Amino acid sequence: MIKDIPKNMLDELSRLITTHTGLYFPEKKLNALKKGLNFVINDLGMDIYQLFQCLQTSPSQEVIDAITTRLTIGETYFLRDKNFFQILQDHILRGIIKHPKRKTKKIIFWSAGCATGEEPYSIAILVDQMRPVLKDWDITIIGSDINPLALNKAKKGIY
Repeated sequence: MIKDIPKNMLDELSRLITTHTGLYFPEKKLNALKKGLNFVINDLGMDIYQLFQCLQTSPSQEVIDAITTRLTIGETYFLRDKNFFQILQDHILRGIIKHPKRKTKKIIFWSAGCATGEEPYSIAILVDQMRPVLKDWDITIIGSDINPLALNKAKKGIY
């Protein structure tokens, strides 16, 4: 258990984690980082100084996976924000469909940081409901995340 991490070390850990994973912890999120690091070092069976040294060199995939598993937010569910999906349907998609200068009938959705994939599936549900007006459109939906546990669940596609 991490009792206290010197501020300069915590700042450097945050920077190293951003470098290796893309996860960013601003000043106001350093307590969440500290809490997550407790889980990381416990999972890996090392202390904070060993983790720090590891991140200063070339961390193994096991270390990166432990970090991304413990420091990402896994909140996801179908139609997570009903207002967003209503705006997407009524304004954004309808605006794209009716845009007079549009040369192609192609839409690509990218749901970044979507954990186990309920958000991209929700987009697919919306697109399916709009099938009559999107029947001639080429629609691509991409979901991405860096949490290996979430990705494994998403690959199974069982909800």
